Amino acid sequence: MLLVCLVLVVFAIGCQGRRAVPDDGGSEEKCVCNPVVNVGSPPCNYDGHMADLQTVLIAQQAHITRLQNNSKGSESLLAEQKKITDSLKERVEQLEERIMSKDAVITCPARYELFKGTCYRFSTDQKPFNESQHTCNEEGGRLATVKTNETHNFLTNHVRATTKAHTWIGLSDVETEGLWVWDDGTVLVGDGIWGTNEPNGGTRENCVHFYHGVYNYRWNDVPCARSYFYICEIQG
Repeated sequence: MLLVCLVLVVFAIGCQGRRAVPDDGGSEEKCVCNPVVNVGSPPCNYDGHMADLQTVLIAQQAHITRLQNNSKGSESLLAEQKKITDSLKERVEQLEERIMSKDAVITCPARYELFKGTCYRFSTDQKPFNESQHTCNEEGGRLATVKTNETHNFLTNHVRATTKAHTWIGLSDVETEGLWVWDDGTVLVGDGIWGTNEPNGGTRENCVHFYHGVYNYRWNDVPCARSYFYICEIQG
C-alpha cells in the first residue's frame, strides 16, 4: 500500500513539473520537463495520468484484498484441521484406555471361552438353525459371526478337538436369496471361507455351517431345518 502511495506522489509531482511549450516545427505544443514547479498551472495530460493511476490503485487494492482473504481462509482451514486432529487423538486415547481396561476385566459366562474380546460357547446338543439362534439369544448372545481368518481358525480348531461334526454359525440368506447376512445384522464382506463350489443350494439351502469332512470345516449352505451343533457368541 505504501508503494502505491509513493508512486502517486512522484507521478503527480513529475506531471506538475512539465510545461506545455511551443514546438519549433509548428503551432502544436509538446510536454517537456520544467525543473521549476509551477503550482499555478495545470499539469500536462493530468486527467489521463490520474485515470491510469486510479486503475493501478484499484487493481492493487483488489490484489491486497484477495491476499487478505486467502490468508484468513488458510488460517481458518489450519485451525479446523488442528481441531479435527486433536479430536481424533483424544478418541484414540479413549479407545486405548477402554481396550486396556476391557482386557483387564473381561470375564465370560459359565461354559463360554474368551477369544479376542468375544466369548464363545460350543454346544453339546444339536438343533435346527432357528432353534440354535433362539438359544443363543436367550443367553444374551447370538450365533457366532466369523469375520476373520483368526476367528475361523479358533472356532474350527475347537470343533476338530471336540465334536468333530457339522456346526452352525450365524450366517444365512433367509431374507434375500444370495445376500448373506450375519446374525449381528451385518452383510458378509468379501468371498467368505466357503467350501469348493459353495454356496450352491439356491432357495433350498439358506443357512451356513462348518462342514465336517471333505471341506475341512469350510463353509457350506444347507437347509435350515437340519439339526447340527452350534456356536453362540457374547461380546465381552
